[in-house]
Amino acid sequence: RGWREEISLAVTLAKTHSSLRRAVIGSLGSRDIEVMSPWALEGAVREVWGPQLVHLPLGELVRYSREADADAAQDIASQMQAAAERVIEPDAGAILGSARIYLGLRRIVEEYGLDAVAVNCFPLLTPLANTACYALARLNDEGVPATCEADIPSCLTMLFMWYLTSQPCFLANPSSIDLQTGTVVFVHCSIPPTMCARYSLRSHYESNLGVGITGELEPGPVTVVRIGGRELRDLYAVRGQLAECGEREDLCRTQLAVKFDQPEDARILLSRPLGNHHMIVRGDWMHQINSYCDYFRS
Repeated sequence: RGWREEISLAVTLAKTHSSLRRAVIGSLGSRDIEVMSPWALEGAVREVWGPQLVHLPLGELVRYSREADADAAQDIASQMQAAAERVIEPDAGAILGSARIYLGLRRIVEEYGLDAVAVNCFPLLTPLANTACYALARLNDEGVPATCEADIPSCLTMLFMWYLTSQPCFLANPSSIDLQTGTVVFVHCSIPPTMCARYSLRSHYESNLGVGITGELEPGPVTVVRIGGRELRDLYAVRGQLAECGEREDLCRTQLAVKFDQPEDARILLSRPLGNHHMIVRGDWMHQINSYCDYFRS
């Protein structure tokens, strides 16, 4: 690497560190399976990585979604349908409802000056009969890292990768791991559309409500990342190749088979995971991640 590349990297690392120290992450609702108490989690996010964590009522998202401007929601709904290659399960009402949730969440982001947001999405199913999948995917494309299931460590990971790479992440669960080949299938319903070569609008897999996204991606290098561990001081980052996109009906809508460059990394993921959700970003970012950790996390 030449000196120009090294200077550019140093600037990126410094900007990433500075941006994290100024960032605000909003948590809408909480989840029961968090490994730390809310105050401990808030302290770890702030002390170890930099962002301020603020807790907001999920009911505010419900109210703002219902109050969303009808014309603006219709415009978003029309955009959703026009950009998709196919619309399968969602009807006009489901698409409009998803547009309203996006507008409600966008309003919260703007009112509270949030740089990222984690949403406890499943409780939205009852009052709104819809899901936040599309809202989260679109916010990620717009540079506001957004995660489902109130997963704050994942939201922190996504924000870190956004500042470091200027690329959106796909938050996904590993659904199968082949230890022989080092291939892991990652699945979820909220992939950012700009990561896709083409995509279709489907329902949210678990509930069959709302609008989930089935994305098809071009093969190529990807980086899989997750922050976690005691006091969020651990970082799992591996390089792999996106081999194929699946179409199974018994899994979440987007299904990515990633073959890790080092099969042993798949064994670590199986035996000592830092969490369920992992962030997938297009490209090889291992040098940038390792350099950041050398400068600021040692």
